[in-house]
Amino acid sequence: MNGKTNEYEQIILEIKVSELYFLKGYDQGEIGKILGCSRSKVSRLLTKAIEDGVVEVKIKNPMEKAKKLEEKLKKQFSLKHIVVVSGNYNAANLHRKALGVAAAELADKIIKKNDVIGICSGRTIYGMINSLANLNKRLGIEVIPLLGGMGLVEKEYQINELCRKFAQYLGGTSKLLDAPLVVKSKKTYDLLLEEKGIKEVIESWERMTKVFVTIGSPASISPLTHNYSDLEKEEQQLLKTDAVGDICGRFIDKEGNECETSVSQRIIGITFDELKRVPVRVGIGGGKNKLGGIKGVLAKGIINALVTDEETAKSILEQQ
Repeated sequence: MNGKTNEYEQIILEIKVSELYFLKGYDQGEIGKILGCSRSKVSRLLTKAIEDGVVEVKIKNPMEKAKKLEEKLKKQFSLKHIVVVSGNYNAANLHRKALGVAAAELADKIIKKNDVIGICSGRTIYGMINSLANLNKRLGIEVIPLLGGMGLVEKEYQINELCRKFAQYLGGTSKLLDAPLVVKSKKTYDLLLEEKGIKEVIESWERMTKVFVTIGSPASISPLTHNYSDLEKEEQQLLKTDAVGDICGRFIDKEGNECETSVSQRIIGITFDELKRVPVRVGIGGGKNKLGGIKGVLAKGIINALVTDEETAKSILEQQ
């Protein structure tokens, strides 16, 4: 009986570890803390889960198809880099994880010694950074936040924590932007920009060599809109009808222009003009909800490198 009990406990543990790793996107160190065990035990449990059939690994690799899509998109939008992830992803968390892994692979290829890297916040960026954890590189990079913090977001997805981990995994340092994304008044905005720490971060944007940013959903379904809660009804309606996505905390229309509102002048974050001065600008995003935003930033030239999925890539090309 005891042997059976231990067997069941082992399977339950394998299921729990697999769910946390493959479905929820936690890294092995985080899972170890949650379950009160070592990282090496988590690794062994994941291996055993595959052996026991708890996790079924299927490799889909229609690379030729993705390669052709990459070539077409690169030519169509004069992109410096393009990665199209093969396969269909019905679950949002698996979709984000696939894009995050692909973005990490691109980052590994293009980030050089002493690069100054800018990043935004988000779950896909979080997935990308966690995928960099095992590279063990010492590149002496500097990582800069591109926007202020979003108060309702869990700590691990906050911008300063993401910058810290990015720098840690690639052997570098990070700057701290101790400010919210949106402030209450233009006066507060002007005062904060005179603060030494914030001023240093903003000035450092001029030195950036590469940025990694996510492309968000339309304002009608975007969690970002809670930062725009004090808008007049007319402006709220404008966002709902015109804002097809966001990038670095700013909503855009279908042509890639910023949807100007009274909040626009109170955002502590990089502007599109400042962003476009960075030599390499990697946008990450995919799925039906992100299609309008991706098309907008490509049309406007806000990004010049893209990580997306196969279905989104097809849709972009079909609608051109």
